[in-house]
Amino acid sequence: MPTTSARRSPRNKTRPSTSTSARGGGTSRFKLNPAFAAAHANTATTDGVARGGSIASKSIDYALKTARQTGKLHLIDSGLSSPLPDTFFDLRSDLTIDLSMSNDNERSLMSECYGEENLSSVDLSDNNGITELDDRITRYELVRTLRVRRCSLTVIPAALYSLEHLTTLDLSGNSIAHPLPLGELPQTLMELDVSQNAIPSLGDGGEEGVLPNLQKLDVSHNKLTSILDNEPASWCPKLQSLKFSNNSIATFLPQSILDGMPNLTTIEGHNNDISNCPNLSQMTSLTVVDLCDNQ
Repeated sequence: MPTTSARRSPRNKTRPSTSTSARGGGTSRFKLNPAFAAAHANTATTDGVARGGSIASKSIDYALKTARQTGKLHLIDSGLSSPLPDTFFDLRSDLTIDLSMSNDNERSLMSECYGEENLSSVDLSDNNGITELDDRITRYELVRTLRVRRCSLTVIPAALYSLEHLTTLDLSGNSIAHPLPLGELPQTLMELDVSQNAIPSLGDGGEEGVLPNLQKLDVSHNKLTSILDNEPASWCPKLQSLKFSNNSIATFLPQSILDGMPNLTTIEGHNNDISNCPNLSQMTSLTVVDLCDNQ
């Protein structure tokens, strides 16, 4: 069967620019702080923005405005670099209010605006200049989906461990070459994708009951030599999909662990060094098993 490969999603070449006036005319209520826009009006890397000029300004302006309206901050392929601008972690700092508005209308606008603490989704994918995420991401207190795919991260951001509502984490296609401490990640995680990195081990992945809500785990295309270093009583009991192809794994999961995964439907582990496979005949939920190109 064909080996797993990372798929690069099409990148939008253009994005709609932010209107200069509010609906129906008048003064714009959402816009970048003039000082922030001026700081990024050149082609040099300044405060996390690598692409200068009006295109970058309009793209970021539009993303911030959309985030305030929807609770989703998506800055895919925006020429960003570390450290990211403070504006991304303080969404209300650049709000401008029409002075002709009444106090009641002004308060209503502020209360209806999503702040960084209310965001549900953040996507910073396809920004090669992002080499790290600092502690400011803890300001995304309620974020459920975080994607930082195909950037230049070299370590798992420690601040991720504090995101208590995170259900989907995608760090695929980076340059992470440190152990992944599964046991320290948020217990709320349901989907974890760290494929296409250089991760050597899953850290304390053998901790009993680690990630009790995890349903999808993709660690393919790394430098793993094993999935578990020991045999806990239980491990990811709700797992439905396990992908670990293109590593150097010699030992498959113990039979006792597999018996504790009644919902497992997919096992993809081709191109490893596995020589002995447990009995999978009793796993009635399995629909896909790919262990070709092993020992």
